[in-house]
This record gives sequence, C-alpha cells and structure tokens, in this order.
Amino acid sequence: MKKVLFSLVLVALLVSLVSVSAMAQGTKAPPVSVRSNVLVQGTAPILKQPWSDSKQQPPAHPPYCAGTPNFPGACLFYGGDFNSSDSNANGLANESDIIIPAGGSTPNYGAATFTNFTVPAGQTWSVNGMLSNVLSGINGISPATCYWEIRSGITAGNGGTLIAAGTDVCTFVATGRNGFGLNEFTAKTYFSPGVTLTAGKYYEITIPACTTSNGNCPNARYFLSDCEDKPPANKLGFEQSDDAWFNSNFFGFTYSATWGGSGVCAGLGCDRFSAGLMGNHL
Repeated sequence: MKKVLFSLVLVALLVSLVSVSAMAQGTKAPPVSVRSNVLVQGTAPILKQPWSDSKQQPPAHPPYCAGTPNFPGACLFYGGDFNSSDSNANGLANESDIIIPAGGSTPNYGAATFTNFTVPAGQTWSVNGMLSNVLSGINGISPATCYWEIRSGITAGNGGTLIAAGTDVCTFVATGRNGFGLNEFTAKTYFSPGVTLTAGKYYEITIPACTTSNGNCPNARYFLSDCEDKPPANKLGFEQSDDAWFNSNFFGFTYSATWGGSGVCAGLGCDRFSAGLMGNHL
C-alpha cells in the first residue's frame, strides 16, 4: 500500500513539474536584441516577426541633426550612423509597446538603452531636443510622443542621478538605412524649457511608444541601432565605448552593461549606439 501511495505521489509531482515547465515556456520573454531575434544564428537574418525592406538610399548627411524654427540649434552630440554590414552590428530593445510594456521598476518605458555622451571641459550646453535611431518593422509610433531622460553617474545596478525627464511630441522618420530585415527610423523629440548641462559625462534615452489601438501596435518592436564602425559615419562629439546600460523591468535587467561577453548582447556589438541631442552652446 505504501509503495502504491509513493508511486502516485511521484507521478503527481512529475505532472506538476511538466506543467510548470510548459507554463514557463509559454511565457518566455521576447528576444532583447536584434541578433537574438533571428531564427538561426549565423544564417540570413530572417526575423521571427513580419517585416518590410526598404530600397531607399540614405541621405549624404543626417537631416535629423538640424534644428527647427521653434527649436533652433543643431546636434551637440550624435553617436553616428548604423552600418548593417559591420560584422558586429546589432540593436537593443528601446521601447514602450504592447509586447514590451512599461511597468514595475520602469513605469515610464518597457526597455531603455542608455547612451553616454560628454560635455567637454569649459563648455555649457542648453539641450532642447533628443533623438534615437531605431530598427523596427513598424513605420510609426502611437501616440506620437517619446519619453526621454538625461542621467549622470550610471553604474552596474545603479541608475545614478536623474537630471531631467519628460514626455513630449515625437516625430518618426525613416533614415533610409535598414538591417536584419528591419527599417531604421529616427525618433526625435523637442522640449521647452531646455536642460542646461555643464562639463561632464551623461547618459540619455529617447523611447518611442506604440501602446494605442492603432493596427500596427500589437506587432510593434523598436531596437536602438548600435555603432560598431570606428569611427561611425557622421559622428559628432564623444561617446565612450563600453559604457552603455540597459534597464528593463520586463526583461529583468537593472542598469546592466550592454557590452562584452557577459553583457546584455552577449558580446555581439552594443559597444556604442546611434543616439543624439540637439541644442546650443551657452
């Protein structure tokens, strides 16, 4: 009798373990980087979600570094252009959407990739706009806003000091580049009053969103393009290699390094990223 009871308990335990395993597989998080989103590593980068390819040639000079009549000034910093032919090219989740929602410890975004930039010694900047170049299979954002932040002092597991943040009207315009079967777009936002930055190192994010009932939003993903060329085309200002950070309650990362074998991108690129900010020298 004891043997029969023991056998029944053992069978019940095994069934329970199989059920838990199946649930875990059913709730597996989507890939965090573009490269981890390809079907088979080392083969043609056919993605797991539908995409459209663009044959448009990129402009000779980035138009997204120009100011507007209401927000004069040009790029004070720009990390440079994405180059999909670089062997280390990649992109990292930088988004708020239905698939990667905001919540928990990151209430303002689903996933954020922080790019570093430096205000040189002896300079003071008035920043009134920010941008990120993102790879996406979706040709828009909804609502037409972006969340942005500027921080200082980020280290592993520590977000440092929040300097400024906001949610403002955002444009979403194709750059003409593409990679991994995704088109690249510039998510660009302006804000007033501007943010005054003195000399030092800072970190920035500009997060596109697709959270409404818009027909594209259920499939929306956005990956911040990285910059692996040395130097990247159209680069302006200084961005230190191997000092970018990924933060996401959804993916379970708290200000984690993006670079290196133990980084979020597992050693496949993500050393520097294609982001920038606009404004004027004071």
